[in-house]
Amino acid sequence: MKAIFANPAVSRSPLVRYANKPIMNPHEMPVDCSAVFNCGAVRFQDEVLLLLRLEDSARVAHLHTATSRDGITFDVNPEPIIYLERKIERLHSCRHRFDIRITPFKDTFYVCHAVWLNPYGSMVGLARTDDFVSFEPVGGLTVPSNRNAVMFPEKIDGRYVRIE
Repeated sequence: MKAIFANPAVSRSPLVRYANKPIMNPHEMPVDCSAVFNCGAVRFQDEVLLLLRLEDSARVAHLHTATSRDGITFDVNPEPIIYLERKIERLHSCRHRFDIRITPFKDTFYVCHAVWLNPYGSMVGLARTDDFVSFEPVGGLTVPSNRNAVMFPEKIDGRYVRIE
């Protein structure tokens, strides 16, 4: 096994994948799935909750939740989350959401994610949820050529802050 170091200048401790459950794979999903991609993770109602991007055999992306009591074995909800598209998203072909980041604020969770719109490229979208079943878009999309963002978990001077 080739060791991978987090930061060779700081540490020589190898990063080792947990042998009993290294990844979630498409064959474990309860829906048509050809790939499982980056997820957001958060503690929700005494469980670990993941927001997964599952791509079906037609290469269409769907967002699903997965929950776990132990953080190792996850149950994936076969129903995709309800997250209505913004008007601009409905106007463009080849659109999808990916690279999800979740930030809790009391009982509300904010979800930042990338949105791909042809012909503009990648933008950042934001939504909020209280239940991880339905999501409400917040504001518009950022300018093109912007992909990863996350909300800072505390207000600064009474304002929300998004780190990009």
